[in-house]
Amino acid sequence: MTASYNPWRDARDRYPDYLINFKRELPPGMRGCIKGKTIYVCRTLTQEARRFTLVHEVCHLDTGILHTGDPRVELMIDRMAARRLITPDEFVDALAWSRRSNHECADELGVDGYALKVWVQSLNKDERRYITSRLRRRGEP
Repeated sequence: MTASYNPWRDARDRYPDYLINFKRELPPGMRGCIKGKTIYVCRTLTQEARRFTLVHEVCHLDTGILHTGDPRVELMIDRMAARRLITPDEFVDALAWSRRSNHECADELGVDGYALKVWVQSLNKDERRYITSRLRRRGEP
């Protein structure tokens, strides 16, 4: 698992007045939410999904965009969260190690499959070129 970004430490350091609650089961389809000064993360999620959900909620706090149901805003926040959790260099290392298995790559990065998918879809042309170049230098096809 990569350790470049720790959402628990980030939330603790930058939002010390917020409580993080992992003890509640949230309604179906809801992974996390912010109510008052509490960040709720659904207790039934995997560790990787909890990690992504917490950084997603921290991104809501960072942007000041709370309580939205707009899918476009949620995708924007998801992309911000995924980019905090995964760097291009970490991705190259994980992808090479996993022999291009999405599940193993996500596992190596400490994220769930959704976070990896969102991150890959958010890459721009220059980032894709950089990743391809790094893989070729490593002898990866």
